[in-house]
Amino acid sequence: MVTLLPKPTTAKTYQGGSVLKFKHVTVDADVYYTHFQNTYVASPDPTNTAATVYQQGGDSASKGFEAEANFYVGHGLSFYSNGTAGSARYVSQTINGATNINYQHWVANTPSNTESLGFMYQQRYFDIGMFNKRVGPLWNDAKGTAGTVNQVIPIDPFNITNLFFNYPIRSGSRFDQTKLKLSFNNLFNTDAITGVSQAAKANVYTPGPNDNLTMTPPRSVTLTVIFGFSSKR
Repeated sequence: MVTLLPKPTTAKTYQGGSVLKFKHVTVDADVYYTHFQNTYVASPDPTNTAATVYQQGGDSASKGFEAEANFYVGHGLSFYSNGTAGSARYVSQTINGATNINYQHWVANTPSNTESLGFMYQQRYFDIGMFNKRVGPLWNDAKGTAGTVNQVIPIDPFNITNLFFNYPIRSGSRFDQTKLKLSFNNLFNTDAITGVSQAAKANVYTPGPNDNLTMTPPRSVTLTVIFGFSSKR
């Protein structure tokens, strides 16, 4: 049952940047600022484990810098890099006339920085790529004594590496242009904590045996076949 319908969440964004293109190098960068209004925070209902409670979180603001670059070495080989740095915090000092205890706290699951690095090799009949992404430190919320409390559970940085092969069939047969895609997700089988749900009701985090942990998915291999069909010549 909903006793008070929430207002629609709105966002106002300002963004500016530039792109530089050379013969073998492409670089772009931008800065951004986004103001979110009427945000809500979700947390489990302490009196009913099957229900979820939504509380007003106040306005939040995200701002930061991002940049990426692609370097073409030659003979089908290129390197790619990407990085971001920023913050996402609640900016409302009061909510419905009451002091906002989460003022200037971090919005959950928003890393302070990310970095990606990888390479791609393309030839006439196939291409291969390998990318590593690092997600910087972030925070999870907790069930406090008087409701949801932000910026309580710290999550350490973690890395994920993916590898892929693509091969199109060009034999001149009816199945010409059929594409084979082989991907390895989490290639090095990274076992990192990406989220924590605190079992105990407290305003500070103390690890407990009943906490619910979210981990990086284990290594997986996916083979995809996209069939092409052409008229017989």
